[in-house]
Amino acid sequence: HKLKENLPLGWWARSQREQYRLMMEDKRSFLTFERVQALDDIDFEWALKNDNTCNDEIWKKNFEELKTFKVKNGHCRVQCNFDENKSFCW
Repeated sequence: HKLKENLPLGWWARSQREQYRLMMEDKRSFLTFERVQALDDIDFEWALKNDNTCNDEIWKKNFEELKTFKVKNGHCRVQCNFDENKSFCW
């Protein structure tokens, strides 16, 4: 699989996980129970073990890098083409 070809699908999957999290927190979500069931039926993984958001150590490291970025640049608006750390691409 080529990364660029799967990028839209990856963003969609990430969005499903985010909407599921909101749904489980009783917050507004566009995800319906029918959509959750459809995704469950194909063994969709709601939480990825290698997802940076699930790893506290990686999160802390990236948070420290973001603080350094802010000191250096005066803001936290990291662009997707920021070469030093691609995980800051929000």
